[in-house]
Amino acid sequence: IDAFERIPTSSELYIPARFRLLTLRTRRLLDSTLPAAQRRDLALSLISDLQAYIQMVRTFVKSADKERAAQAKMWAATCGMLRARLTKDILDQPIRSISLAEEVAKQWPDVPGIKRQTQQFIARVLLESGQTSKAIDYLLKLVKQSPEGIEDLIAKATGQIRTRINRLEFRTDPKSRKKLASLRKAYRIFAEKLYDWAKSANLSAGQMYAFKQALAAAYESSSNPNELNMAINLYKELQKQKPSDATNFLGLARCYRNMGRYAEAMKQYDLLRQRLPEKSTAWWRVQVERLQLAMKMFGDNPDGLKNILLQIRVLHHNYQDPKMGGFWQLFNAVENEARKRLQNTNKNKKETSSNIHYKEKSYVEVYRETHACIYGNCGIY
Repeated sequence: IDAFERIPTSSELYIPARFRLLTLRTRRLLDSTLPAAQRRDLALSLISDLQAYIQMVRTFVKSADKERAAQAKMWAATCGMLRARLTKDILDQPIRSISLAEEVAKQWPDVPGIKRQTQQFIARVLLESGQTSKAIDYLLKLVKQSPEGIEDLIAKATGQIRTRINRLEFRTDPKSRKKLASLRKAYRIFAEKLYDWAKSANLSAGQMYAFKQALAAAYESSSNPNELNMAINLYKELQKQKPSDATNFLGLARCYRNMGRYAEAMKQYDLLRQRLPEKSTAWWRVQVERLQLAMKMFGDNPDGLKNILLQIRVLHHNYQDPKMGGFWQLFNAVENEARKRLQNTNKNKKETSSNIHYKEKSYVEVYRETHACIYGNCGIY
């Protein structure tokens, strides 16, 4: 973001750099755990910037250079959808967000994929707004209109919903927790009905993939052992079909975690970290979920608690991201709880020389000792 902001307006790179800057700022804000009032103020400012950018690139849409004109249309359409997402997910204006999405599809109909993108967004907004039946009818209507792209449509539409659920899971304010419970309930009904429809439609194995993944995701947070087992079986089946799909590893990890099968969950988290780009939002999410799981596994073990603290320290030092992918509050909560438990363990004991040595270690020493833990080869884990 800092690098893009330094590009001067006189540079030929300014327009594409501005697009990347606005995209990154939007994604960062959507993933952030900032207080609601601050998120709202930032969203209003960002929506204004996105609108100004759309107006700026309109001048290139009628360019004689067809490639440049097509690029300008894509930038404008993408920024239009970012406005819609901010309007829905932060300003909490679902009706307005649907209007904005429909406006994008109408203004930029020849941008590849934009029609599908707006349709997937509208389905997600309908579901999250509690209009489950309407969302299902809307999606099935699209499926009948274009059956050849059914798996891609369902995968992306349900993927948007799961992304929204993932974002809400890491927010702790009462309003977000209420939204999360409501969305999970609606998504469960949504996934079950779509899966039933898909089975009755005699779809191919490839087409069934997205429906199975949607149902497994709906059950992964269940407290019902039978539903969790069903989700596990579905995810294992999907892993064989597409071994590179990281969604299935994350789903399995969460199922095992919710069943109390912590060692199996940790194995899935470690496999998943190897498949995600370092420092991506998903990578940071997995790191914090893994440490939360480690607290469940080793929260009463002094050596385990020390290793948790060391791993957080290494993540701080190695990746130089004070926000830790937007999850710094959750990392801080894990760190504070680990320190508290470690202090309670040593409350009536005289601090040993090994504990003093641990406090005085340099970052280099900490890195050498915990590198294996960060990359999945830690003896304790």
